[in-house]
Amino acid sequence: GVADPREDEESRRRRAEHEHGSLIVAPIRYRGRVIGTLTAINKLERDNFSEGDVDLMMGLANQAAAAIENVRLFDETQRRAEEQALLNEIGRAMVACQDVESLVDQIHRGVVQLLGVDSLYVALYNAEQNEIEFPLVVLDEQGVDSASFPDAVPGRHLTVPFATGG
Repeated sequence: GVADPREDEESRRRRAEHEHGSLIVAPIRYRGRVIGTLTAINKLERDNFSEGDVDLMMGLANQAAAAIENVRLFDETQRRAEEQALLNEIGRAMVACQDVESLVDQIHRGVVQLLGVDSLYVALYNAEQNEIEFPLVVLDEQGVDSASFPDAVPGRHLTVPFATGG
């Protein structure tokens, strides 16, 4: 076959090393954006691809683009539905809580389930004392009792100016 003048010497060498002949690289485009390529490679002993082969590959690439985007959209919709269901479940559990300790525990479980975090804390503003309290502190997956929090992280209770925005 006729060598493609756009192909560099290194690419030609690699194709020969792997006994690859002609190839077609068709862009997979979705809404004007290239999201991948569809590549067909012949063996050295096979005839070069024809213009008809190129047209077929372009058609397949166009169909693949729509199918790939549909799968992505479906996966995204599924993920969001699962997140929403989990949020609803966590919300119901929080509403059922009768005290701050169990509420904070539900918040912890929810954040871990939704985000998979290793560390988190809950900070609550106490307007009467103008302090921020930390009823839950988890550092690197290790629960820290709020009483020992000052040793783990300076400032279990922080006195701060607090703007209420109202």
